[in-house]
Amino acid sequence: MPFLIKVIGFCFIVSATTLFGISLSKDLKGRMQSLNWFVNLTDEVAEKIRYSSAELPQIVRSIYNYDTYLSVDEPFRVCLKNTGLDNDDKRMIEEFFAGLGLGDTESQIKRCGIYKRQLLRRYENADRQYTEKSKLYKKLGFFGGLTIVIILI
Repeated sequence: MPFLIKVIGFCFIVSATTLFGISLSKDLKGRMQSLNWFVNLTDEVAEKIRYSSAELPQIVRSIYNYDTYLSVDEPFRVCLKNTGLDNDDKRMIEEFFAGLGLGDTESQIKRCGIYKRQLLRRYENADRQYTEKSKLYKKLGFFGGLTIVIILI
C-alpha cells in the first residue's frame, strides 16, 4: 500500500511539472496569436480609414460595440488583457491606438503601416521563440519532474 501511494505521488509530480511546461508553451503561442491578431487589426483599421472616410469613433464602432465603452481606445485596452503579450508589446499597441485620429487620413494610414511593420517584427520574433522554446519547455517540465522523482527515490 505505501508503495502505491508513492507511485501516485510520483505520477502527480511528473504530471504537474509537465503541465507547467505545457502552460509556458501555450503562453508563447498565445503571444504569437495575439500579435498576429493585432497585425490584422492594423490592416483593418487602415482599410477603414482609407476607404470609408469615416471618423475614428465610427471605425471603432464598426469593429467593436463602441457604445459600451467610454473612450475610443478603451475597446483596444480591454483586448490587451489576458493576451499573453509582454509589457513592451502592450505599450506599443496602446501607443498606436492612443494616437489614432490625431492627423489627416494619409498620416493615419502611414501610422498604421509603421505599426504594422513593428508588430510583424514582433510576431516573427514570437514565432521564432515559439518554434525554439515550445518543445524545450514541455521537455524540461517532464524531465524536471522525473528528476524530482529520482531524487525522492
